[in-house]
Amino acid sequence: THSTRYDVGVMADAIVFIGNDMQLNSGQTQIIVGSLNFIAAFGTLIAGSTADRFGRKPTVAVCCVMYVVGSVVMAIAPEF
Repeated sequence: THSTRYDVGVMADAIVFIGNDMQLNSGQTQIIVGSLNFIAAFGTLIAGSTADRFGRKPTVAVCCVMYVVGSVVMAIAPEF
């Protein structure tokens, strides 16, 4: 999808800053960036059937809440 390509493009540019800012070695940085594809694939597998069952708006709302919670968890994480 378009958003997955956008996310991959953003991560490709951000990989240098992620590694430097978080003081990660090359392997840790690659795990973070590489996990994007697996997370997107998992989300894609469940998003379609969830939207069919519960509707598009509730599905998007739950995704937004998950995004905010994930962002907060990453922001307060003390280390990798």
